[in-house]
Order: sequence, then C-alpha cells, then structure tokens
Amino acid sequence: MPANSSILIAGSDVQSGAYIVRIAVRQPLRIAFGRFQDGEPLAVPIGVYVYVGSAMGCKGPASLAPRLLRHASRSQGQPPHAIRARMLRHFRQLGLGGPRLQPPQNKSLHWHVDYLLDLREVALTHVIVLRSHQPLEGALADLLLGDPQCTPLAAGIGASDAPGHSHLLRIHEDDAWWLSVFRRARALCDEE
Repeated sequence: MPANSSILIAGSDVQSGAYIVRIAVRQPLRIAFGRFQDGEPLAVPIGVYVYVGSAMGCKGPASLAPRLLRHASRSQGQPPHAIRARMLRHFRQLGLGGPRLQPPQNKSLHWHVDYLLDLREVALTHVIVLRSHQPLEGALADLLLGDPQCTPLAAGIGASDAPGHSHLLRIHEDDAWWLSVFRRARALCDEE
C-alpha cells in the first residue's frame, strides 16, 4: 500500500467529524474489551481490522485530532504507534487540532478499541479522517458493514452508543480497498 495513503483527510475545514482507523494484528490474541460481554476475552485472529469512530467536539480532547492521537498512543508509558508522529505533523500542517496540539501524556483505556490498540502485537497503520459538523459515524459503519470485505469481530463491539451496530470489523482487503473506502467515505462529506 502506498505510504502516502496512510493518512487521508476529506471534508470541510472544521475540528469535528468521523474517522476510520486501520489496525494490523500480528499474532492471534485473546482480549477482554473492558466490560464488553461481561469482560469475557474474545479471540482476535491475525489480520487487518478497521474501527469506525467520531469526535464531534469543536475543541479539546473531544475533537478529531486529539482523539486520533489518543488512539495512536498506548497506556503506561508504552511506545506509541509509529503513525502517531506522522499524524501529529500532518494535523498541525492542516490546522487540525489547533496550534498547541500534543499527544496525550497519560492514556487510560476507555473505549473498546483502546484494549486492542494498547497491545504491542497490534499496529494502527492508517487513518481516514472526515471533517464534518454532521455525525457520520453511523453512515460510515453502515458503509463498511455493507462491504463484502468486512466482518464484525463481534456483534455490538465498538458501538456502545449505536445499538445493533459493530464498529470494529475484520477486513479482507487488497491494496486498492483502502483507497476505495476513502473515495466512498469522502462521498458522505460531499452529501452534506
């Protein structure tokens, strides 16, 4: 996959919106995703996954850039994901996150995806950012759930605020898939 496709951004010049992160799992895992399914560990096979989320705040940690930098960080002083430095540079160049944008100093595990992204056997490798005032997370999840290349890891995972959805999906992709998803997701911004 081309290196220049690791951070793709579309939409209006705002600090809020939705995103898709691409996650590579390098070895089979069993993970308890917080209180999801009463804390029972789930099998996470080797493969590539995507997570759909949103950050609808206009400033601070509830806005897009800080939320994505948080995902690219690990807890307890562990090294961040390699993409984090590129994200920080790119976001600053675009004015995404404001002039004082910094990665978090301390990260606690809060969202389902945090438990996956905190592991060293896992790498956050790519991100699609859709800058928008409109909530697009559900539409993005629907777009991916309708894609034959995507399969939910478990019903309801990553989507506590969207009953019936799953926002953490395993993907069976080729190199063109990521760019295709970006084109389809970007069309959601164009519909605003």
